[in-house]
Amino acid sequence: MEIQNYERTQLDVSRKELLKQAIDGLGLRCVVDKVDAYVAISALYDPAGNLVSEGAGKGFGCDIGATAEAIEHYCLQMEGRSETCLYPNEFISLQESVLKDGVIRNISNFDGLLECVEFKAVYGDGKVIIPKILVSPEDDIQTSPDCLFLERYSTNSGSAFGCTFEEAILHGVNEVLERHVLSLVMLDIVDESSLVKVNKLSSEFLDSVFLPFDLALSGEARVYYVSDVFGGFFCLAVRDCQEEDFLLPQIGSGCSQSFTLALTRAVFELRQAEALYGYEERLVDEQAARIMSKSKRLEGLRSLYPRCTCSSDEMPSLIDVNSQQPVRQLEEIIRRLNANGYEVYYRVVRKINSSSIVTQVYIPGMERLNLIRSGKWVAPQKALLKPFF
Repeated sequence: MEIQNYERTQLDVSRKELLKQAIDGLGLRCVVDKVDAYVAISALYDPAGNLVSEGAGKGFGCDIGATAEAIEHYCLQMEGRSETCLYPNEFISLQESVLKDGVIRNISNFDGLLECVEFKAVYGDGKVIIPKILVSPEDDIQTSPDCLFLERYSTNSGSAFGCTFEEAILHGVNEVLERHVLSLVMLDIVDESSLVKVNKLSSEFLDSVFLPFDLALSGEARVYYVSDVFGGFFCLAVRDCQEEDFLLPQIGSGCSQSFTLALTRAVFELRQAEALYGYEERLVDEQAARIMSKSKRLEGLRSLYPRCTCSSDEMPSLIDVNSQQPVRQLEEIIRRLNANGYEVYYRVVRKINSSSIVTQVYIPGMERLNLIRSGKWVAPQKALLKPFF
């Protein structure tokens, strides 16, 4: 299987040099630890030798991905309050662009002000004000009712490092869509009729694809895909394990205009989840398992067996039809999102130099049920929006 990353504008050799320049520009030092051939951890240190950020990466360029993620985390952590403003909860919830976003609509139930950041439309002049806690999780959780509610849905998904603006935005959009479709698959498992069509790849096909990479997928792993995700593909890899190894089945997911990229991301992310599983991850799984045990409908999320329409011994026929440069892929995804009633907003978290930028994407109305696996009590958009329609 030939794997070409159509989402990047630079080869890996060039990207490593650009990452080094970005780290130097931030005044930091980087140490990369290869856990195995396909999993790496990158740590950033300040001049005093203090650990300031970490990131994990998977796949053939796992060291590059880990370092890029560490930079993303660092830039989000170092954001100053000069980039934020206080807005009344009611004003935030009544913006026209968030009327179909159940999470933000619900903050109208709370009085007070929230610290917010501004996102701009990728194409056009649109703007939207988003509570910062929703897109930038904090270690010190505020105890006000509105912040406690938003913290349950808080995630830095959509933040991305790129060598160009379009590359960073494309990576962020794919990440948001990945979480959205994973949530739809989970909704389908709990019989919420999400209308997502899930297909399963046969174990024979997976063996033929991944045997050269020594990923040992045979038997235990299940891999599913959803085609036509706003013109692209979503893949989910699930490993059935004994409880003494993992409390919940470990998963990996990926989304891309390229089926091969979506597939390899899902499988390598599964590998990463297993390789880095430890005490903290088990605590999160314990909390998630407690939530799932509260309801018979949620029990299905413990095993994660999607309802499949068919099993396949080959890749989808639409494989890699969108192998254009990032700018063309981005245009196509946003066109399809707009046609389905979604708008893509972004903000520049930090422009490090002319070839290094960290951005964050927000798409109002995207599902976040996937966060239940992080041990959070969350609800689907349909339930969140019910009081408003």
